[in-house]
Amino acid sequence: MATIMIVDDFPVTRKVLSYQLFQTGHQIVTANNGREAIESLIDYPVDLMILDLAMPEMDGISVLRYLRADRRFSGLPIIILTASGKEQDRRLAMSEGVDAFLTKPTSTWELNMMVNDLLAEHLPLPM
Repeated sequence: MATIMIVDDFPVTRKVLSYQLFQTGHQIVTANNGREAIESLIDYPVDLMILDLAMPEMDGISVLRYLRADRRFSGLPIIILTASGKEQDRRLAMSEGVDAFLTKPTSTWELNMMVNDLLAEHLPLPM
């Protein structure tokens, strides 16, 4: 399937999301914060990123801005998955180019549907 990076400072969230997505056939790469995520992308190219907003060292919006400004990563599908249900956070993320915005907790079904939809839009069809 696809390689997905999960970026979240909370270890339990990384573990749960990794398990859910691994069960559907995806390979998983994780990062503890935004800075680690950007550094990891150089060595581990991914097909999609799931990104938290509130993290130490580099928050999700800063990561999003960096990736959208870098032509190597500007087309990477990104899902914000955050505990913040604030409309202003959603609007800001959308204005910065995020592909989808979900709030925690989210259902496994909803996350899988969003991942599958974005991958279908961005990955070439298998031959």
